[in-house]
Formats: sequence, C-alpha cells, structure tokens
Amino acid sequence: MVQGEGTMIKELEISRIDDIMKIWIEENINAHYFISKDYWEKNYNYVKNVLPNASIFVYEDNDEIKGFIGIVENSYIAGLFVS
Repeated sequence: MVQGEGTMIKELEISRIDDIMKIWIEENINAHYFISKDYWEKNYNYVKNVLPNASIFVYEDNDEIKGFIGIVENSYIAGLFVS
C-alpha cells in the first residue's frame, strides 16, 4: 500500500467493484468514440464478472476511487483506467 495525504494505492476490495465499473464504462465510452456505446453496455456484466480474476489495484483520494489498474498473471497490464 502506498499512502500520501488523503491518497492511497491498494488492492481492490470486492465490495467496491461498482465504483471501478463506473470508471470502466465511462472512460471506455469517452476514449473509444469510434465504438458504439452499446458495445460497452453489452459487455459490462461480462467484465464485472471477470475483473476479480485479475489483480486490481485502485488509486483513492479521500476514499474516492479515481483510477485502477488490472494485472493478469503478475506481469500483463490488462487495463489502466483513470477517471
């Protein structure tokens, strides 16, 4: 865990998965304007179910998740999202 004044990087607590999924869908829609919004919405539940299979680390500022990174097999960055 890395901690500063009001900020922290730590492993995701599964009870906060909805917080990172909000970032996941919003930022995918914003960044991939050339892909239909429906695509992200249709894949939302799938991603929510498989995310816990990765190591997820979140960046919090005053208990609000501002971003996260997913790491698979301890070496592959599956995704990096910042709100």
